[in-house]
Amino acid sequence: MLGKKTARGAAPPGTNASAERGAWVLRAGRIGGLTLALCGIATLLLALWEIWQLYRDPQSIVTLAAAIQQATGVDGSLVGAAVTRSADPEGAGPYTFSYFLAWLLKLVLLALIGKMAFWSVQAGRALLAIGPEAAAKEAAKQEKPKETDRLPPDYRPSHRQPGRPLQ
Repeated sequence: MLGKKTARGAAPPGTNASAERGAWVLRAGRIGGLTLALCGIATLLLALWEIWQLYRDPQSIVTLAAAIQQATGVDGSLVGAAVTRSADPEGAGPYTFSYFLAWLLKLVLLALIGKMAFWSVQAGRALLAIGPEAAAKEAAKQEKPKETDRLPPDYRPSHRQPGRPLQ
């Protein structure tokens, strides 16, 4: 029985091949979890670095504001046709609508990146936490009969049984 294959080509449960496959899957899950956690931590650190750079040099957002203005022309559309703009895109001053839009966009994207990196760290931690003990506990939980399996088939749960007051 130890070396026999089943009809589908897989080794029967409880054999050495099944244990090796389970160990391989466990190892692959841990490697994947470690990779996810490390990538999430690295992404969080990069996001924090970018936030620190914005704190140290807030005028670095001007390049993003200029790119937004060049791509969308949002400042010219808000001012209207009556006002003529100078040829210099910086002529209106640093505090244009595209400047504030760039700040909003940058902060929202950094928050989104941070949240996704945090989710990556959480998923990696969950994969790393899966071990032989956790796998055995999960298998025992699946084999354990449920409370409703022991009830008689005609039992109907309710808060109030006929003829008895509410408790």
